Amino acid sequence: KSINKNSSIKLIILGLDREVFYSKSDYQSDLEDDILPFRIAEVSFSMSRRIYLDYFSKKYSLINLIQKSEVSNNIGVSALLKDDGFRYDGSYKYGSAMDSKDRKEYLFLKTKEKVNKIKNNNFDYEQDRIYLERNFEVLRSIIKLCKERNIEIVGFITPYPSDIYNAISENDNNFKYFSESLVDIFEDNKLAIFDFSDIKNFGGKDTEFVDEVHGTDGMYLKIMIFMTKKSSILNKYVNLDNLKNLLKNTEGDFLNIR
Repeated sequence: KSINKNSSIKLIILGLDREVFYSKSDYQSDLEDDILPFRIAEVSFSMSRRIYLDYFSKKYSLINLIQKSEVSNNIGVSALLKDDGFRYDGSYKYGSAMDSKDRKEYLFLKTKEKVNKIKNNNFDYEQDRIYLERNFEVLRSIIKLCKERNIEIVGFITPYPSDIYNAISENDNNFKYFSESLVDIFEDNKLAIFDFSDIKNFGGKDTEFVDEVHGTDGMYLKIMIFMTKKSSILNKYVNLDNLKNLLKNTEGDFLNIR
């Protein structure tokens, strides 16, 4: 409800991450505060605490932050100090990954670890279903609010490396229900949704990830092009030719935007 009735926001592209909608496999609490918005707030508080601990440990200074902010468009402590974080336009720069010669080897190892974790995980399907239903209601509330504010929404289910997607599909009995429920919610509200959990759906590559869950600039550029081609809503806001040229002229998996 914090979106003002006179807000200038016209469109929200909503990433629907399975990890956010699910409870952690070892999390057994039934508290109402454990649903989606409260878990996000908890993570934010934890990150803020680390910032203060780093400051008092003299890992950075306020003077250093001020100097960096005067010559950078980055936002946030990590982004300013390490050139690794959010840019002024809302995009995220993986500075350390861009410069790493071992990124794909690291990606392979993280993917393998994630696959093993999934295969050895004893899913609590009933508990997961409870969290899913609660968070689906939160999503419905978000959609309702956007409609009241005349904000258009396009949703997409976030991608996984192929091995992780296959492991989840084979081991999590709720995964199909998760995807189908999101599609139903969006279609019931006459909204567009894209399921990119399988990267074959948009022509993605396993090497186009930063780690086991985060895609590179190149991957999300492909996703944006794919959605814009299919969505009349996005076509009103997005210059498809510019995106195609950006992809064509980009070397590697990252956009080196300052």
